[in-house]
Amino acid sequence: MKFLKKGLVLLLLTITAFSFSGELDKFLFNFTPESMLESESDEMKYLGHLLTKWESGYEFLKNTDELELNFTDEEQVMINFLEDIEEYVFISPLNKLEEMKENYSNSLIFNSIYFYIGSEYWIETGDPNYAKKMFETAEKIEELYGERVPLTIYYDSYIAWYSRLYGDKERAFEDIKYGYLNFGKEKKILELYIIMSSQMNYFENLDKTYNDYMEYDDKDFEVVLTLANSYRKIGNNEKTIEIAKYVVNNATSTYILRDSYEMLGDLSQNYQEKIEYYKEAANKDPENWRLLKKLGMAYYEQDPEENAQLARAMLNMSISKNPNQPEVEEVLDVLRRNVIIHNIIYIVLPIVGVFSLGIFLLLRYEKKQKKQEKDMIYNESKDDDDQ
Repeated sequence: MKFLKKGLVLLLLTITAFSFSGELDKFLFNFTPESMLESESDEMKYLGHLLTKWESGYEFLKNTDELELNFTDEEQVMINFLEDIEEYVFISPLNKLEEMKENYSNSLIFNSIYFYIGSEYWIETGDPNYAKKMFETAEKIEELYGERVPLTIYYDSYIAWYSRLYGDKERAFEDIKYGYLNFGKEKKILELYIIMSSQMNYFENLDKTYNDYMEYDDKDFEVVLTLANSYRKIGNNEKTIEIAKYVVNNATSTYILRDSYEMLGDLSQNYQEKIEYYKEAANKDPENWRLLKKLGMAYYEQDPEENAQLARAMLNMSISKNPNQPEVEEVLDVLRRNVIIHNIIYIVLPIVGVFSLGIFLLLRYEKKQKKQEKDMIYNESKDDDDQ
């Protein structure tokens, strides 16, 4: 009987929770404004519109009056709140939500919006107070809903991964892996899983994550390049080159292009091709000592004599920006010695030779002159004797 009563209570709580659930509960599974705006639900579309306006100031929906909106009372409270908050601002909305907390502490939509704004605030500022608050709110949301959901998995993992004070990379990775295996098509979870997997050197699902991510039209090329780097770590250079070339042909970010060209230069087996890739990378970031070093070393290794001047110029620029490069100093010493030897052979020795020849000819001329003078004196003396 005791167990029966507990079962009835649990069933009643479950029925009650779902009785008061609304259309915006989908926010737990579909929490990016971009994807909400593509939702078939007018309520979710409007929520995405409000969050986009708050984050960017852009009003995506021009005719919101045409939407058929049917919110629960709690949802309407949160919609009214979002309609009134100032764009680009975190603190005042969070303070307002803190004031509302007492009345809506068990509201799923309230905790979800509070968690979303608070987590975005943490990403923006790294405020350790909000890291702790967001961990607690994530637990509250999962308790209210009864299971883990993409919204909490993503932000909870993100904060646990990057927080200096509350960071726990092992837990963060296990959580995001769970999120990927259970909600793999959620783009932000997939992106974070790709980044964490690469840094943790976990490549068990690499081919699957690559195929899953490349299906998206709006790819983040930093994530694509992370996939290339993961393939590089496992020694699949062919796949790495394929992805890096894809990034070069499609990305626009200067630094993404720089890193892609550098990767292609690192993996090329042809010195001329390697030089061209490093030149492209260095053009994107002319002050980067590492790229100048790689370009200089490629010139040197291709032909230390023919490319000596170019290699020396690149390596000198590199070491001027980062003096602590023993390998570069060693090559520059060799190049300097070669310059000295070259100058001795092709400049000093010819000059010495010409100078020596000149001295020799001058001495010979003087000797000849003296002989001629002696002969002249002798002949003159002989003529005087004959007279």
